[in-house]
Amino acid sequence: FENCTNLQTVVLSNNNLTKITYEDFKYLHSLTKLIINKAELNSIEPNTFVNLTKTLQTISFESNELKSAEFLSNMTNLLSINFDKNKFQQLPNEILKPGQTKYFFFRDNQIETIDELSPLFYWTKTNLTDINIYLNNNPFDCCQSRWFIQYVNGVNNLVNDSTNLTCASPKAYTGKRLIDLHADLMDCSNGPHPSPNHHSNKSVNSVTIVHHHLAHIEHLYAGQNDLHAYIYSIALLD
Repeated sequence: FENCTNLQTVVLSNNNLTKITYEDFKYLHSLTKLIINKAELNSIEPNTFVNLTKTLQTISFESNELKSAEFLSNMTNLLSINFDKNKFQQLPNEILKPGQTKYFFFRDNQIETIDELSPLFYWTKTNLTDINIYLNNNPFDCCQSRWFIQYVNGVNNLVNDSTNLTCASPKAYTGKRLIDLHADLMDCSNGPHPSPNHHSNKSVNSVTIVHHHLAHIEHLYAGQNDLHAYIYSIALLD
């Protein structure tokens, strides 16, 4: 792309591309939209879009092999992020602070648990209301995601396809819609599943969990007061 500095849209779908780096896009200073669907992407270097933080608005990496999104750390002007049909096992910490992003697509991934350590929980604590996230066809463990069940049954639900979300496990709840469940009435006694209020009952354990996850998110928002408020709210949740 050395001679294509004015390109605004790049589509590289339907190929065997496995990795992209800073070198691939360093000349595209005007790029606003990047689509790489149905490839074999499994790696995007963290600094790949460092020159595009002010211009890039839409990215779509649907139907790839991605499991993480470190490159999102400084992408504050993105409006839409599509990770449908990848291999994420949890919502990435890099979306903790969504910036300008209004649409997140994580359908058909491998996300089993969404709890108080998820970016979604942080969004609720910072009163974000203008975000739309799509999560259909993920294999939710509903005993591990009872906070999430409470959330999607609430009033200010940011999950646009929440009516379609179903449990994959445990067996007693397989196929049941999350919006049809009552987290406080669920029987999760057959496995090591914490209760929806386990953070308030076991604050010491909560602090331990928070410190374990801090290593994953502190490098994104080190020194910022809202991060520490987020951590504190998890540890002392009531």
